[in-house]
Amino acid sequence: IQFQERYEALESNYMNEDEPPPFHYGTHYSCAAYVLYYLMRLEPFSRLALSLQGGRFDVADRLFHNIGGSWKSASTENLQDVRELIPEFFYLPEFLVNNNNFDFGTTQTGKTVHHVTLPKWAKGDPRRFIRINRQALESEYVSRSLHKWADLIFGFKQRGREAVAALNTFVHVTYEGTVDLDSIEDPIQRESIIAQIQNFGQTPSRLDRKPFPSRNVVSAVKEKSIDFSALSSLAALTPPFCVVGAPHRVYLRATMLDTCRVGMIGQLDSSVGDMCLVKGQLVGVGKKCALILPSKKYYRFGGPNNGVSVHVAMTSARHREVNRVLSIHDGMHRGLINVAKPSLNGLWLVTGCVDSTVRVWRYDGQNVQLQATLCGHEGSM
Repeated sequence: IQFQERYEALESNYMNEDEPPPFHYGTHYSCAAYVLYYLMRLEPFSRLALSLQGGRFDVADRLFHNIGGSWKSASTENLQDVRELIPEFFYLPEFLVNNNNFDFGTTQTGKTVHHVTLPKWAKGDPRRFIRINRQALESEYVSRSLHKWADLIFGFKQRGREAVAALNTFVHVTYEGTVDLDSIEDPIQRESIIAQIQNFGQTPSRLDRKPFPSRNVVSAVKEKSIDFSALSSLAALTPPFCVVGAPHRVYLRATMLDTCRVGMIGQLDSSVGDMCLVKGQLVGVGKKCALILPSKKYYRFGGPNNGVSVHVAMTSARHREVNRVLSIHDGMHRGLINVAKPSLNGLWLVTGCVDSTVRVWRYDGQNVQLQATLCGHEGSM
């Protein structure tokens, strides 16, 4: 309401085109200072932050030191704080840790600013915070709503009547093509406007004047016993079964029927990955999983952490809970892992990625160690 009232007040005083047009926000959502605010613990951003502040870091209370505090500032407490998160919040845990041991000073409450204070659900682990943040970004809810953000930043709600209706207008110098620097003859005024644009923030180029389409999120639609969402993945398996040395046509009869419940959490359809018959028990896992038979575990891959996680596949005296997470291994590739296959003895793991690389890993029961990277492919694995 306050942003709308500000716009209406400025609009009522707007007399001619020589005056700055009305706006909702006196600050911007993205500028160099905001990037340095978040990345001040990492070089070379630390030196850039020092340069921006005249050779020393800003007052401790104004530094980025608490996720919860920054959230409260942007959401409720500070109407001038409309900054966006930077991409590092979704892939780079190192920017949350003061590994360089910079002296950022002490707040008015006596707290020494060092590592960034994380939410309780992160359990003090920056990697866990980044991983869950990225999972939230890739969630179905965000996927269905992300086009609305794109409309505000890059689309039809960036300027004009739609922007006004969406409370999405900023100071005019931030918009592309609004200021003709070549027509400004006064050098002092020109340098002043350039400095304002560089330091205040810039709205990106508008990419489309029509609403962006929402992302197509596939979900399972079941009719009686048919899982239609699995049909597309089954098509590539035709013929579905092959018996080496058998005649042209073989008739099969089902002798066992079971529902796969291992490694299916978060999977939208009912497709099954690895299957094996162990001591009369049929063991199957989800389509993004691979069995480690000797240790009765399985790998799960294809997640936003670009790595794998190890889970319990079958109960044992040591592990009594199926699907329990035993370990997580992040950053094994530069992109999503599309395929993963362990050796029969469980000591080796081969992974294939969307970046066309194949990597060989050795698994000792707790850690995975990279042994080789193969780069002969030209497309996604």
